[in-house]
Amino acid sequence: MKPSPSLLHIAQSSALLILLISYPTTAQIIPDNTVNTTVTPNGNINVIEGGTRAGNNLFHSFQEFSIPTGSEAFFNNAFDIRNIFSRVTGRSISNIDGLIRANGIANLFLLNPNGIIFGQNARLNIGGSFLATTANSFKFADGIEFSATNPQTAPLLSVNVPIGLQYGKNAAEIRVQGKGQDLGFATESFDSSLNPLEVLPGKTLTFVGGNVVVDGGILQAPGGRVEIGGITGEGTVGLNADGSLSFPEGVVLSDISITNKAGINVIASGGGSITITGRNLDISGESLLTAGIAAGKGSVDAVAGDISLNASEVINISSSRIENNVNPVDSKGIPSIGNSGDIIIQTGSLYLIDGVLLDSSTFGQGNAGNVKITATDTVSFDGGSRALSAVRKEAIGSAGGIEIITKSLFVTGDSLLATSTLGKGNAGNVKITATDTVSFDGGSRALSSVAEGAIGNGGSIEIITKSLTFTSNAQLVADTDGQGNAGSVKITATDTVSFDVRGAFSTVSEKAIGNGGSIEITAKSLSVTNGALLSSSTLGKGNAGSVKITASDSVSFDGVDSNGYYSGAFSTVETEAIGNGGDIDITTRSLSLTNGAELSATSEGNGAAGNINLKANSIRLSDEAYIIADTVKGQGNITMESQSLIMRRGSNITTNATGKATGGNITINTDVLAALENSDISANAEDSFGGRVIINAQGIFGTKFRPDTTPESDITATSKLGPQFSGTVQINTPEVDPNSGLVNLPENAVDVSRLVPKGCVARRKETGAFYITGNGGFQYRPGDGFVSPLPTGEVRSIPEGNTSNNSQLNERLIEAQGVYQLENGEMVLGWECPK
Repeated sequence: MKPSPSLLHIAQSSALLILLISYPTTAQIIPDNTVNTTVTPNGNINVIEGGTRAGNNLFHSFQEFSIPTGSEAFFNNAFDIRNIFSRVTGRSISNIDGLIRANGIANLFLLNPNGIIFGQNARLNIGGSFLATTANSFKFADGIEFSATNPQTAPLLSVNVPIGLQYGKNAAEIRVQGKGQDLGFATESFDSSLNPLEVLPGKTLTFVGGNVVVDGGILQAPGGRVEIGGITGEGTVGLNADGSLSFPEGVVLSDISITNKAGINVIASGGGSITITGRNLDISGESLLTAGIAAGKGSVDAVAGDISLNASEVINISSSRIENNVNPVDSKGIPSIGNSGDIIIQTGSLYLIDGVLLDSSTFGQGNAGNVKITATDTVSFDGGSRALSAVRKEAIGSAGGIEIITKSLFVTGDSLLATSTLGKGNAGNVKITATDTVSFDGGSRALSSVAEGAIGNGGSIEIITKSLTFTSNAQLVADTDGQGNAGSVKITATDTVSFDVRGAFSTVSEKAIGNGGSIEITAKSLSVTNGALLSSSTLGKGNAGSVKITASDSVSFDGVDSNGYYSGAFSTVETEAIGNGGDIDITTRSLSLTNGAELSATSEGNGAAGNINLKANSIRLSDEAYIIADTVKGQGNITMESQSLIMRRGSNITTNATGKATGGNITINTDVLAALENSDISANAEDSFGGRVIINAQGIFGTKFRPDTTPESDITATSKLGPQFSGTVQINTPEVDPNSGLVNLPENAVDVSRLVPKGCVARRKETGAFYITGNGGFQYRPGDGFVSPLPTGEVRSIPEGNTSNNSQLNERLIEAQGVYQLENGEMVLGWECPK
């Protein structure tokens, strides 16, 4: 992936700052004499006093403000001061690599338009919140400003808290450097050995600059807030009473980078939020953002805050984790109690690569949060990246949901979108809304599951889009392995849906107790190829779900995968399972099953098979395609409604029964039924009665009822117990001979010896007889209908005022009597020449 120009700009500007600060520096805390600030050195401590007081606010102003390694800046304020505002009016960057300390519970604000750098040894020891900014001024009510670029003393006696930060053009950078973290799993606050830049619990740590870079830096505000904002153009950033920032519409944002094992942590017994707002956001290099309920902390009323990432253009996250969890028990076995917050991402495009984890789960006693992603253009998960919301093992609570709203979603390279329950509680839902495309590829999955040993119901998976593709072993899975129902799968697409190789599954597993969910697809067209499956099955104690497909244009199933699995839709009660199969319902204009594809509603266990209901203008089975509703416990009916049903080359429609079950019923309502090349329709049974086959058709070609199967195309309802146990075959056709079959044309187009056969019936008043070779190699003779080779020409509206006479038909219509195979292998309906 090419880095965005904005991120390159961060790298370039950062390199410049590194050069600027690489020279030796000494303590430079110099007042500018505008607000009576005094600085008194005392060893490595610089004591800052004086300033201008306005109520509970204290104002300091400096020509320079830097703290070298091992030094300290001590704001020796009165203990009743609530806010300390400090500005830098000179032209130097603030380079802070020591300690900033203040008395009491005062909030400390540091403003330097030239830039601020926090080194690896920078620390805070203050009782309130801390804000660092490269704005030009603090804005107060009534238009009063405390400005670094216009440092003339202002009447500050009436000010209260600031309402905003005023920026000019090209705001300078803020950089936070650190040693980084190397934590496999963060369940509480970072250890002090990591030297975090930290405020006390419940307080806010804020950085608002031009570009903001956290390079290995550790930021921590347990149960409080960490706010990072980037702004580069003129405008005002609002300072809200809760410590959050607000960015007005139209303000030009800048870039933010969090990299090199950087860490941001707000884990506590409740509260704790992280908000980052900029133009482009890069989180990389094993960095970690974490919120939630700390191990062994919390209460029944505790609620963690959210992690919110906002970028007007692009967010790139690689090899990093974002977690908002109810964490596990602590070292003493005390559980965490409370609900975790959400992970919220809003951007133009989001790219997650190289094992990124977005995780909002519960390991303790409480509900997990949601993962919500909104992108106006693209969302991409790749390289094993995951979005999870789960009830973990031994946890008690409900999982949250995963919701993605975008134009296009790409999930590739074994990536995963999953909600699940492994403990006691329900899994959440996965919902994807994409106005253009959703694509899963390369073993990627969307999953909702109830794991083995869990107690709770699975959530649903819903996808709403224009087109949806699943390729290269990608799949949708809604299953239950525990005690609870599996979730459903629902797909709505205005254009195409395609599954290649794997498919969509709703499963009640072998040790599970619960019902399977349904699979429902609504689209213009559906394609299932190369062994892909739409499968709802039960192997445990519970009913399988249904499969329902509605496609305004076409549905096609084709082919087999490398393991011998055929494409199809399946509802299955497996051996040893206790439960009924679900139905398969397909409504479309054109339905085709080719090259071994199957529609199968079967039962091999202790339950009835489901039914198969098909409604299409055209239904075509070819090359050993199957429609099966076989059972050992009854049920298993097939109903088909169409204008044409064509079966070729060993295709079958069966409701066969084994054991003591009666064969299922097959009902076919069609205009034309053609079954060719050993294609059978059967409702047979082994040790009970055969089923019923009812066919209502205008024409039946190539097949007929037989008492048993043959190498020809057959219609059967037999029983191995004997003819007295045979089922019923009822064929209803309007004066059509069901025994009509193929006609093999003579090798010679004209047989001279039969030019005038005896008894040839000619048209009215005709006295002779002769053969001609017609279109497609068919023979015509007097009295036969004629196939015209003439085109219809252009169809036009009748000009206004024109009239036409009613014409009388003087040629009789001749009904088709057979299916004829042309020399090129094509099949056509026609009439049979007298033999």
